[in-house]
Amino acid sequence: MKILNKEDKRYLLELTDGERSVAAQATELDANSSLLFIWSDAGESGQTGQSISLNAMRELCAELKIECKMEGL
Repeated sequence: MKILNKEDKRYLLELTDGERSVAAQATELDANSSLLFIWSDAGESGQTGQSISLNAMRELCAELKIECKMEGL
């Protein structure tokens, strides 16, 4: 993956592997929780944008060793 854009002040990160791309932005809800928006473009990978976003979320939660709740899926 290649970082296309990183804005620490806005908690924004954009990545690509050349075919697919993902952008994520975190918004603080309160002192103990944040809301993470993920946008994805599956390109010609044969995957859906939703599956790419869900996989990115699972990997991020595992990497950070935190509990994540995904609602409305």
